Amino acid sequence: MWIRYDHGESQPNFERRHRRLGGMIRLRQQWCPVWVFCLFLVLCPELYLSLSVQFQSEEPVYVILSQTLVLEARLDLADGEQVATVTWEREAEGRTDRGKVKVAEFPGKAPDARVTTEQQGATLRVTGFSREDRGIYTVTATGTAGSRSSAAPAREH
Repeated sequence: MWIRYDHGESQPNFERRHRRLGGMIRLRQQWCPVWVFCLFLVLCPELYLSLSVQFQSEEPVYVILSQTLVLEARLDLADGEQVATVTWEREAEGRTDRGKVKVAEFPGKAPDARVTTEQQGATLRVTGFSREDRGIYTVTATGTAGSRSSAAPAREH
């Protein structure tokens, strides 16, 4: 006895097609870990990037007016990794209406003569610290594997 299905297939054809699909499903299940791993690599690059940036201390830096602000970041690179640029930005603490202002970039010259970078951009110096210099400083290192950032507040003492 042959059973006709709604889409016009006889039972042997339906079973043959179902077996083929079942084989494809099993094949897909075998490849599932590979796809999960690829998706993981795309969604979580920070786990395998060979570049990291962090400040020596997570505590705020307090500076006396007219003195020199020194911020030191540690750039950790894997073998063969190179940093193309290091950018320093400042945002007024507690105020996001002004946005971030680029303070310095390495390599390159800072827009303000009071600002210098040292140690391939890892250290920022602002001489003659003023109230306008207060805020959250963000350092961003960009290399061949992507970019990483870290932030620290600088406050008036």
